[in-house]
Amino acid sequence: MRLAQFICSYLWILFAALCPSLQAAEKYAAIEIGGSNVKFVRANIENEDRKIRLIEVGDSKVANPGLAADLGTERKFNTKTVEATAEIVSSMIKQLVEEHGVPAEHVVVVGSSGIADVANRQVLENAVFESTGRKMEFITSETEVLFTLLGVVPTEKMFEATMVDIGSANTKWGHLVPSDKDIRDSMLSANIPFGTKSLESTIRGKVGRFAEDDKFMNESKARRKEIAEQIKKRTSASTIQTQPNFYVSGGAFWALVTLIKPETAKEGYVRLTVDDFRRFDTKLTFSGEQLFKVDLNAIPDEETRARAADDLRSLRLVFDAEQIIAGGQILLALADALNWDDPDVNVYFARNGYKAWIAGYLKEYALQQSKELRAAASPAGAVKQ
Repeated sequence: MRLAQFICSYLWILFAALCPSLQAAEKYAAIEIGGSNVKFVRANIENEDRKIRLIEVGDSKVANPGLAADLGTERKFNTKTVEATAEIVSSMIKQLVEEHGVPAEHVVVVGSSGIADVANRQVLENAVFESTGRKMEFITSETEVLFTLLGVVPTEKMFEATMVDIGSANTKWGHLVPSDKDIRDSMLSANIPFGTKSLESTIRGKVGRFAEDDKFMNESKARRKEIAEQIKKRTSASTIQTQPNFYVSGGAFWALVTLIKPETAKEGYVRLTVDDFRRFDTKLTFSGEQLFKVDLNAIPDEETRARAADDLRSLRLVFDAEQIIAGGQILLALADALNWDDPDVNVYFARNGYKAWIAGYLKEYALQQSKELRAAASPAGAVKQ
């Protein structure tokens, strides 16, 4: 039996080597479950000149069950939201397999760091397993910051930049330090358990679900100083140093550029200034529909205006006004704590930051899986079976 396996493996490898045009790409996908939405990224590992290349494919699907929106002070998932999330994951796997030809066993389901420490995390894991037969994996905040940094910071600024991400369930930041160690061991990072949706949920738990807008807003603004102090303490405890460049991502920053800098809708990187933070602070004094009022007619370029309109529609689907107000206080607290009013500091919003960590995770996962598959299919692997 082993001899037959060896011969079959050898003939398959020889045939593939002689017929490179017939070598099919290895397809992989990763589904991210975050505090705000569920999305997937796909990738192909292709053999060209007998080399492996990872190709990140840009189409991703986003759904919005909002796991972080109901965490509250106890940091527990809502059962109905968990069930909806599991159903979305199941439908995405079906789509990846049937529409994109990704083998089911090549799809990994990963939870973001913001939902990794939720008290009843097992409820989500069980629901996903029952719906898909898959055991979830979870990324740490340190690795999430690392993958995001590697995905958005230009190579020449890699050791001169701090990555900051305001998620829906938590906020994290960090930077690399020059070292001959593995890059994972060269990361300094910190986090706080407040994100755009989890902070809103916490405030609602204090002021009441049906409290007046003014009461919610006042409580939200009162959190700014408290959060800034937490950021300073965590930064100091993690020995994070002030860098000349900050690359930022997350819903609160997306809200800022969408609401007060819509003319930048086509820009991959948007420079943020002290004046932008002040204007955003003023914008956050409005509630409900007023918060989303933006004069798009002032944008002369038609394509940019259309893109800005799409961003505004998407923003309203993902976040309500109270969540943006809460997330905005985290953003302003970061500006206070990290000295973004320093004229020597540059702050850039990275539009692709929202999918950077899951793309980095997929790349690492796909390459590792491919390596194991090739080892198993090799003559040596066949003999060991």
